[in-house]
Amino acid sequence: MSRLSSRLRIRGGATHVDIACDQDLVKLARELTNLPICVSSVDPSSFQSAVEAGAQMIEIGNYDSFYDAGIEFSSEQILNLTRETRKILPDITLSVTVPHTLSLPDQMRLAELLEEEGADIIQTEGGKCSNPTKPGVLGLIEKATPTLAAAYSISRAVSIPVMCASGLSSVTAPMAVTAGAAGVVCIL
Repeated sequence: MSRLSSRLRIRGGATHVDIACDQDLVKLARELTNLPICVSSVDPSSFQSAVEAGAQMIEIGNYDSFYDAGIEFSSEQILNLTRETRKILPDITLSVTVPHTLSLPDQMRLAELLEEEGADIIQTEGGKCSNPTKPGVLGLIEKATPTLAAAYSISRAVSIPVMCASGLSSVTAPMAVTAGAAGVVCIL
């Protein structure tokens, strides 16, 4: 499997793997790849065991299952999760996803506050809320519009890297970089 992982890294250009915050999953990922592992959660207390298992980066994010249940996160909730996470793990690389459910000005303001609280990376989202009306390339661009708009706006509001995620495709990933994203998240 490690040869496959190496080939995937060379061909795909992946810089890290983002998985659910579970120490057993981290251990399995460590067996399958040499790429750095990022774990995602909205429970700061869950990060410690994943880091001890080998995760090198953590992310407050992956809100889609909460949106499906009708739960949205406020700016204050995200800031509190960030503060709590920084108390537990002050030195690890921390990415925080800005909820697309906030208005674009509120997303920008939250990103600025997250940077002040010690976030190292801001991640955008928005594909979940986008319902393209056109087929083909036009539909792909419609699907990516919310996260591209957030990447453009947030990357100009903060000095830390912005990762563009959610709703991207091979057509729109280059647009994310042009919009100001330092990188893109590809969901496999």
